Amino acid sequence: SAIDKTLDILRKQRRSFAQRPASAQAQSLREDIRKNLEREVKFRLQARNKEAAISSLVQAASLDVPKSLVAQEEKRLEQAMRQNLKQRGMKDAETVNIPTDLFAEQALKNVRTGLVVYGLVDEQKLQAKPEQVQAHIEEIASSYEKPIEVIR
Repeated sequence: SAIDKTLDILRKQRRSFAQRPASAQAQSLREDIRKNLEREVKFRLQARNKEAAISSLVQAASLDVPKSLVAQEEKRLEQAMRQNLKQRGMKDAETVNIPTDLFAEQALKNVRTGLVVYGLVDEQKLQAKPEQVQAHIEEIASSYEKPIEVIR
């Protein structure tokens, strides 16, 4: 039958392909995978170090956190959860009862972190330089097949 003939052809091609030495495409693929893994490790280490540094600053800081900011952040976290539930297909995501204290700890942490970082940026007059922004964009774009198009 036609199906049997097609299967025979595919089996022969598979055997033929398996017997070939590593091609340039396979080498290129390995190199791309290696570069992507290195980039991912670098980003994760940077993120972990940044989180540890910010966490240390926040713990060391003594500041009064406005309750109104914490309440706003709790509301934002609640809305984000409702949106997430909605995207996952939950039909009554807008009306389901979500305990308000569920977000209290995270909201306080977020507000404290925001205040500390804002204070540090303001006090030290920190600002990203255009060349730093461009370098970061290029680094992110390098993981795409056509980085130049991503940058545009």
